[in-house]
Amino acid sequence: MASIRIELDEYEYTAGELLTGTLVVKSPYEYRFSSIRLILSASEKTRVGSYEGGIVKVRTSWSHDEFCTESKLHFRKEQDIQIDGSVIRGVERVPFKIEIPLGYPQTFVGEMSMVEYTLEAQVYSESTPEHCVSTNLIVRDRIPYIEPKEIIEETRGLAVKLQTDSFCIGNGLSAMIRVTEQNNIRGVRFEIINTEHARVDSYSRTITFPTIKGYLPGKKVFRDKWIGIEMELTRDVLPSTKGALFVNKNELKITLDLAYKLDIILRIPVNLVFCKREGECKLEFDDIF
Repeated sequence: MASIRIELDEYEYTAGELLTGTLVVKSPYEYRFSSIRLILSASEKTRVGSYEGGIVKVRTSWSHDEFCTESKLHFRKEQDIQIDGSVIRGVERVPFKIEIPLGYPQTFVGEMSMVEYTLEAQVYSESTPEHCVSTNLIVRDRIPYIEPKEIIEETRGLAVKLQTDSFCIGNGLSAMIRVTEQNNIRGVRFEIINTEHARVDSYSRTITFPTIKGYLPGKKVFRDKWIGIEMELTRDVLPSTKGALFVNKNELKITLDLAYKLDIILRIPVNLVFCKREGECKLEFDDIF
C-alpha cells in the first residue's frame, strides 16, 4: 500500500509568493501513478453563540450544537503535475510549486473567526485518485510600507504622540505621553485593546479584550514633559485584518489613573501587521474550531 506525505519548504508564506515543497510517495511494492493534482484553497469561518428568543447563549465550550456557524470558500486553485506513468518501489520525491493568489484575507484564528489555508495533494493512478493528503500553512499579507507620520491626540490633562499608526507584530510599539494634570496622579496605564466583530447570517457579535498591558507609576510621571513608553508586540497578538464575515481591529488605550477623580482616557486606532516571518510556525486548526 502506497503512502504520500507533503513536505513544505516553509510553513509561513506571503500572499503572491510561490509555495514550494516536495511530495513524498512511498511504497514497499511496485506502484504506478500517472499524475498528481495539487489543490490550494482558502476558507473563512465564523461562529457566534446560538440565539434563543433574541438572547445570545454565552458558553464556556465550543461544541457545534451551542453555536451558529457560517463559512465561505475564498478560492480553490488546482494544478496538475504529469508523471507519465512512473513506476516506483521505495521512495519517490516529487518537487512542486504553486503560486499563492493575492487579494484574499490572511491566515487568522480569533475567538469567533478564522481564515484557513490548506494544500491538498491527490495521487492519480490513470484517472482515479487513489491517495489524498493535506496540510495547513500560514499565509500573511504582503509586507506593507509603514509610512512615518506624526499623530498627536489630546484630551483634558493628557496628550499622546505616535510616529506612525502602523506597527510590526514581533517588534514593539513606541509612544510619547505628556500629562498636564497637576495632582493625584497614581500612574499611567497603557493597553492594546483588540476588538473582533463576526457575523453569522443575520446575527453578529463583538468581543473586546485587552491583549497587552503596561503601567507607569505616578512617581515617574512629570507634569508637562514628554515621557516615552514601550510595548512589546509578541507574535501571539492578533493582526488588524478583515474578511468577508469578520473584522479585527486594534487600538492603543492610554489611561491616566487619578486618585479621587475620574480617570482620563485616550483611545487611538493602530494598525498591527506582520512584517517578517520568524522561524517555523504551525497552527492546529482542528483544536480550535
